[in-house]
Amino acid sequence: MQRAPHHIRTNIAMHPFFRSAGCVLLISVFSCDAGLIDVPVWAEQQAKKTTLAEKLQKRRELPSTSAQATPETQAIGNPTYKRMLQSVVLIEHMVDDASCRGTGWIVDADDRLIVTNHHVIEGAENCQIYFPEFIDGRLNTDPATSLAPSRAFNARVVDSDQTLDLALLQLDRPLPKDALALELADKSATPGQRVHSLAGSTIGSQSLWIYSTGHVRQIVRGMMANDYEAVLLESDMATNQGNSGGPVCDDDGKVVAVVEGHSTDARLVSIYIDLQSLVEYLDLALRCVDPKTVEDLKLAAQRHLTEGRPTIALSLVTRATKLDAESPELLTLRAWCRFELDDPTSAEADFLEAIKIDRNFATAHDGLGHVAWQRGELKDAKKHFTNAIRNDATDPEYLVSRGNVNRHLEQYADAQRDFDAALKIDPEYTDAKCSTAYAQIDQGDFELGLATLESIIESHAQDTDFFYYAGLALNNLGRHDEAVDTLQAAITLDAENVDAHDVLTQSLLEMKRFADALPSASIARNAYPDDARVTFRYGLALVGTGNIDEGIAAVKRATQLDPQDEEIADALRYLRQNT
Repeated sequence: MQRAPHHIRTNIAMHPFFRSAGCVLLISVFSCDAGLIDVPVWAEQQAKKTTLAEKLQKRRELPSTSAQATPETQAIGNPTYKRMLQSVVLIEHMVDDASCRGTGWIVDADDRLIVTNHHVIEGAENCQIYFPEFIDGRLNTDPATSLAPSRAFNARVVDSDQTLDLALLQLDRPLPKDALALELADKSATPGQRVHSLAGSTIGSQSLWIYSTGHVRQIVRGMMANDYEAVLLESDMATNQGNSGGPVCDDDGKVVAVVEGHSTDARLVSIYIDLQSLVEYLDLALRCVDPKTVEDLKLAAQRHLTEGRPTIALSLVTRATKLDAESPELLTLRAWCRFELDDPTSAEADFLEAIKIDRNFATAHDGLGHVAWQRGELKDAKKHFTNAIRNDATDPEYLVSRGNVNRHLEQYADAQRDFDAALKIDPEYTDAKCSTAYAQIDQGDFELGLATLESIIESHAQDTDFFYYAGLALNNLGRHDEAVDTLQAAITLDAENVDAHDVLTQSLLEMKRFADALPSASIARNAYPDDARVTFRYGLALVGTGNIDEGIAAVKRATQLDPQDEEIADALRYLRQNT
């Protein structure tokens, strides 16, 4: 997918090899009798050579069909490439006004199903699909014309799975007449076997429908580029952003893997999702295409909710509750959909209805805890999480939730007991480790908290709070350069993380980077207009950028918000005397 590369690793160094070989054989025949030197053979050959100008003239005189050979028309002579062109598509959707592209391929023509990567369609419920276009029998590889909006097909996201990085789409109308599904191979490829790939569009190319070939290095169970484990096919075939989701085929044009990414740790090692993992995924995903039973509707709803599509999930689980209105599991699932859609009141009603049917249903008690927590009702939240724990003492998530409520209540000893209990159930539960670090930082133990966070950074690379707390610790340890980078990462993940903006302001002010501090200071001040310290920092940023009067007014306002803060009062006196 052509955008910020968290899903495809792009640090392969290019190593051009140069090779030169040539030999000119000169044969001179001397006639001793005549005393003459015969003309060398190479000279006779040279005299008979056609000049480049003559060759070009002959080429111009050839029929146009022969003279217009192009790389793409030559490649279509490759039967595997030709077969893949009938099945491969370019996928596009918009995220935050940016176009995101990847590749997919038809797996079922009758049901109009397309396979791609989860990271290609992440954040989307619908996508635009482009098929290869032929004009007068020639493949059109020009993005400007081939990707015209009028050529787009619409497709909905049927299912996706972040852990396998696979997704299933369904077109809303029949396929083009020449489009065909790719068959799955009967078994995985083997080392040394030749494989082929076709991408809709890749970074670094000005064309469409980019073909690559290579050989299988090995079939292994290992980590994908998205840091989840699967059965993988390793190859030396070139992979670039835009290849994501495309098929990897054998010489017969049958799918043996799906493009996923490539390794940054080794040159020319591309990582593909092997046939075994693909089949495992499709076994579940196909149940979500047209679910009709309660079990299939529940499965589809759970998977959509897990992958961030609560609107679709709510529609599916609502259908399921019409078939089984007394299921606490379905009511709780519907409640979570509503909670994710910012409807806590309806979510609360569903959680309560589930508990009415089964008073020991722990997930519903947990849900009530999250509703209360969102409302700021921390004591009620603690009560509900405690009820969840009483009904299911084996789930570490309930313990971490209660521990975090205790942390916000500044009941740190109780919080740590909960985090320790969660880690006793699951020693690798990183949320418990992360929350432990937050509690350590909250209590001022910045070194220990930062060390704890550093030990689990790989599992929280997309967590804005993780980077906020790390930045907070770094700021308080005086490591302001690192704090700035870390807090900016938190803001990149969530531009509305106001606390990250506030701490970023602190670090930038310490570095006297007043102009850089002012935007974040303004955001923090607008969010917390009655916080004396936030207002004070806003005033300092204004003064540092030459807005003296406005800055002094802000510092004065800070003294009014907290008359007991001597540092702010001293700063105001200094500014009045020296500006």
